Amino acid sequence: MGVGVGPAGRMAVPEGFGPRSHRIGSMNEDAVPDLIRRQWRLPERPARLGRKPTLDVDTVIDAAIELADAAGLEAATLPRISEKLGVTAMSLYRHIGSKEDLLQLMMDAASEPPTTSAPAGWRPGLRHWALEFWELYRRRPWIAHIPLHRAPSGPNQIAWVERGLAPLASTRLTGEQKIRAINLLSGFVRQSHLLAQDLHEGRPAGQAQAQAEHEYGLALARLITADRFPHVAEMLASDVFAESDETTQVTERKDFIDGLELVLDGLEVRVQDAEARAGADLDTEADADGDPDTESDTEADGDIDHGSDCDCDSDPDADGNADPDADTDAGGDARTN
Repeated sequence: MGVGVGPAGRMAVPEGFGPRSHRIGSMNEDAVPDLIRRQWRLPERPARLGRKPTLDVDTVIDAAIELADAAGLEAATLPRISEKLGVTAMSLYRHIGSKEDLLQLMMDAASEPPTTSAPAGWRPGLRHWALEFWELYRRRPWIAHIPLHRAPSGPNQIAWVERGLAPLASTRLTGEQKIRAINLLSGFVRQSHLLAQDLHEGRPAGQAQAQAEHEYGLALARLITADRFPHVAEMLASDVFAESDETTQVTERKDFIDGLELVLDGLEVRVQDAEARAGADLDTEADADGDPDTESDTEADGDIDHGSDCDCDSDPDADGNADPDADTDAGGDARTN
């Protein structure tokens, strides 16, 4: 199972599966592509002609998964599936649509999400999620060989997406950043598994990865010179390819976890940046909603202490009201003459 995204990190939506098509109870049946109908086991459209089918999607997919578990993805061919079920290969197409759809149906059905609870915290939670992914690929290595031609759309795949997004709910990352994060992590898990498989197939039978790496280092050390490849020479002079009796399973898991921590280190920077931006936005809002300048408030209310600024006795005309005649004249009614 993998998480595919489109431009700018947005999850790619399969053709014909728009934003409203998740409302299964009330939508037009044509809004859901046949593959997604089969993944969610929606009722099949009734056949116009012919007898009632004796097969269903679950029967076909279960048989295909059994073949893949036993002998790899290449064993799950339509002829072998039909032979296992005692039907013709052509009769399978009504239930799977196409060979490509068969692979997508197999991937979703075989990717049952675990039921264990994730640890608290976004980083421990995502680490746990990635390790669960790694274990899924170890149990069913053929899943990683299915091409990712579309975004996840089956119920098990969506359950994995949900488990990946859950730890990030406590962060300030945007929805786009969250889907990018789990896309990066799922891609790292998948590629790490494929690389481990390729290395395994390239080693002599019975040779551990640590032993192969040690022999690789010894061979290169005879050819690499510091004047031509100074950084490679420095790396080879370290203990990166030291002799070890470590088992392949231990080496693979250790390498995977080391790489995973590097990815999480980078994601942590993004999470911290999002937290800092959110804090800065809160400060800006607080400043905009806060009390105006105290001096401005005092001046607006007219409550000013003039004692230090004005000597009314030395300048009796300073306020314009020191001449009593002027005041009387201003009143207009006080003059008796």
